Amino acid sequence: AGTDDEKMTAAIAQAKEKNGGGEVKLKLPDRDVTLTAPVTLNGFNGLWVEGGEKTQLLIDCAQAGGWVGAIRASNSKNLHFNSVDIDYAVLPAITGIVTSSDASALSVTMSIPESMHSTIAAYRSIHALGGSIKSLIEYNRYTDAPAEGGIVAIHSDGIIKNFTFNGNEEITVTFQESYAQKFEAPVKNTPFAIGFAMYDNAGVSFSSCENVYVEDCNLYACPGMACTVSSTTNFYANRFNFALKKDRFMTATADGFHASLCLGEVKITNSVLENTHDDALNIKSGYWYS
Repeated sequence: AGTDDEKMTAAIAQAKEKNGGGEVKLKLPDRDVTLTAPVTLNGFNGLWVEGGEKTQLLIDCAQAGGWVGAIRASNSKNLHFNSVDIDYAVLPAITGIVTSSDASALSVTMSIPESMHSTIAAYRSIHALGGSIKSLIEYNRYTDAPAEGGIVAIHSDGIIKNFTFNGNEEITVTFQESYAQKFEAPVKNTPFAIGFAMYDNAGVSFSSCENVYVEDCNLYACPGMACTVSSTTNFYANRFNFALKKDRFMTATADGFHASLCLGEVKITNSVLENTHDDALNIKSGYWYS
């Protein structure tokens, strides 16, 4: 009995207790594991987190009341993650398909795929999730790549004036008058990726760790960078994919991999990084002073 959050917390505590006597494996069930808080690991030395063919951490931000990450690991050594997928019950980014646009009103109306209607319901009821559009990107309807010369609106640019939902099935976005000269009304059936998160929380993060291995994992969505690695020595990712699912045009709503202040090796191999909002792979080195 108990929620998946409660079971996960208890399992981590038990693993931590046993880890004092040597390496330990945390075996996850072969199903969706619904969580409202990140899997938080701290102070481990020799931990295997292993899933099965269908293991997926399904992060429920509606129950959390805001955007949260999926995995947080810090101050740990010799961490291994195998066959653990990550997705979000409330998607940080949705897809809009243009049904009409009005050049004089500077507005675009888009239908929303049925698979995302429950996400819109959460946006409409929880301001922390659906209160503002963080990004709006026009895609080419033939190639499914960002449209050359198309609309790219970032929250900080102040281009978007407002937006309204028509039930859970449709959204209308209106642009500021200052955007009028650049606005080209997109044609019917043009797809857009609409992000309601950007740098809110990384999907997976490793901080002050040593010898981290991630293999055979998929991340399908997250409300920020997909995987951040900071102040860590030796990070290895093999077959760690950021992958699109049906109806979606965005995986991470910010960078894919973002590594900073790391030592030793950062190796990312045999991985497919699809449709991240910003840099797919960003590895920084050095120190900056201000």
